[in-house]
Amino acid sequence: MEFPDGRDLCTVKIGGKGQIVIPKNMRDMFSRCLSLESLDISNFETSLVTDMTQMFLSCESLVTLNMNADKFDTSSVTNMMNMFNGCSSL
Repeated sequence: MEFPDGRDLCTVKIGGKGQIVIPKNMRDMFSRCLSLESLDISNFETSLVTDMTQMFLSCESLVTLNMNADKFDTSSVTNMMNMFNGCSSL
């Protein structure tokens, strides 16, 4: 799942009840979403993810990132290079 060139996204809430199991690759998932201000990924279950490279690259307007520490498991991640690069408002 990617939001390529999501320059006009302002707010994203993914999911509802339950959890969303994310496959191995989250690379560039929200990359270059320049107008994204608020992101709720509290339903993401990420224990299978190995790559989070540039996941939030250049999300320069992002001020709110809601994550659930119990579900956002990074123990399998081997690459987080530039994950928050350019997130100057976080």
